[in-house]
Amino acid sequence: MKRINTILVVSASLIIGMPTLCSCQPDVDPQPQDKEVCDVCGKEECECGKEPTPDPEPIVPVTITFRGLLDEMISDDEMTRFPSEEYTQRQASSYDRRSVTPNDPENWFRNDDGWGYERFEQRDNRLEKVIFEEENPGVITRIWLTSFGSTNTVIRFYFDGSITPQWKISSFDLQDFAGDTGVKLGDGLVQPGNNWIRGSVLYLPIPYSTSCKITIEELTDDPYTTSRYYHINYRRYRKDAKVKTFSKDQLIANKSKIKAVNEALLNPAPRVNSTYENAMALATGEQKGFELPSGTRAVSELKVSLSSEAHNTALLLDSIVVRATFDSNTTIEVPLSELAAVGIGGYYQKSARYTSDGKGAMAVRWLMPYQSEAKIEYHNISSQDVNIASVVSLADYVWDARSLYFHARHKEDKDVTVKLWHDYINGYEWDFTRISGGRGVFVGDVYTICSPNSDWNGEGDEKIWVDGEDFPSHYGTGLEDYYSFCGYFRFNAPQSGEPRLDEPKFKGNNTHYRCRFLDKIPFSRSLQFDLEMQGQECLCDLANTIFWYGDAQTLAEDMPAVDY
Repeated sequence: MKRINTILVVSASLIIGMPTLCSCQPDVDPQPQDKEVCDVCGKEECECGKEPTPDPEPIVPVTITFRGLLDEMISDDEMTRFPSEEYTQRQASSYDRRSVTPNDPENWFRNDDGWGYERFEQRDNRLEKVIFEEENPGVITRIWLTSFGSTNTVIRFYFDGSITPQWKISSFDLQDFAGDTGVKLGDGLVQPGNNWIRGSVLYLPIPYSTSCKITIEELTDDPYTTSRYYHINYRRYRKDAKVKTFSKDQLIANKSKIKAVNEALLNPAPRVNSTYENAMALATGEQKGFELPSGTRAVSELKVSLSSEAHNTALLLDSIVVRATFDSNTTIEVPLSELAAVGIGGYYQKSARYTSDGKGAMAVRWLMPYQSEAKIEYHNISSQDVNIASVVSLADYVWDARSLYFHARHKEDKDVTVKLWHDYINGYEWDFTRISGGRGVFVGDVYTICSPNSDWNGEGDEKIWVDGEDFPSHYGTGLEDYYSFCGYFRFNAPQSGEPRLDEPKFKGNNTHYRCRFLDKIPFSRSLQFDLEMQGQECLCDLANTIFWYGDAQTLAEDMPAVDY
């Protein structure tokens, strides 16, 4: 976003109280080189009679703070808007550094992902592995770590060019991030609690003014032979952006705010100004809908429950397609099971955006704004008659130039080839999604893989390209890392989870979701998400749903409308 310095020109007519005239009709004839063109009719001699567009207000720089980021994390209204402060969301990871050139057949699909790092540094008689280094104002929005070796490490943060670490974690476990400050982060901001000792994920924002470096020191293991897997998502702001660097004092001063944010993530309560209820009987093959109250509003929660005399309703969720149209734009067209991120079979779910009881009742809490009109429709493509009850919570909403519509699209692919994880030469990428047509913000997804064997078939790296960049700003290390888990158990957390895991060894359906908060990805014109298909040689069935806020004309190119 370019800053424009404007000069306010005050005409003589304003000074002496005469009627305001179009800028192309000065009351004193200017010299020819001083003539101005009316910005309404486009002529030097104004014929339109309309007031010219006023100069824009100058942009006032905003300081990005730790507390402000905490507020943004739980602001549903801000989630619906394009960022006011320009930044790119990026990811540093331990991906195989031999992957340098896109489509290089020998190296692009390399998969030794535990060995990627920036370099080693010798400092104060210790050897530190640099895993993150950024020379711009920014904010770390998510850190995910796991390891197959010892967790006996020290993690250090160096801010703004300092040679002394300003923050230190005396453990590989991010649950110890707050250390001895007395601040409890809670399961909404750091996971997975005590369930999993082999890795952890932190969502607490870590802002820095000019630069940040993160290192790992191995206390007992050989630093050259110990693998460390990591993701660090971060925002890169403009060089002139004003960001206040994270500190212990800020963490302690915001103790109550952190507690409130943690509670909001674990027990979300959408803003409600009014509700609208609808009940309908839907025969097989039938489609019905209802209109929501007109005016500028936002759907803050959609609760849906199904009942059927002839069938287990949870199994019908993927056969009920929901379509939502806002201001004459159909932006949502997905199965109910996907909109609620529960997977085929309607499994139990509890996260910041979704809730499901596993019996056919669910709630979706993405804020969905509209300017004047909205309609929700259901299409029963199952072989059973069903009854659908809906409760729509509505909130007041102020639509502005940054406001975006909520979008959701879905697709399924059968018999997709998975390549052996170290068969680099024959590697390839599955089109997870391609969004184009305008600006937007990518905020989440659901992914289901049905495997015929007991091997993990999600070894492939995710690669996300924004606005046609030459190298993906997000290069991952496998789906288990993208969804912040290490497999082997079902879990539900505010930001990510695995509501369906048919077997501990992955055979059958595995459903994963990710909700992005501060790690949301803005784009100005396009976003491309590629996923390597690596694991054990086999054929798998895949399904995915993506969520983004975008201009009305944005679309997922590879996700057409549902074919009824």
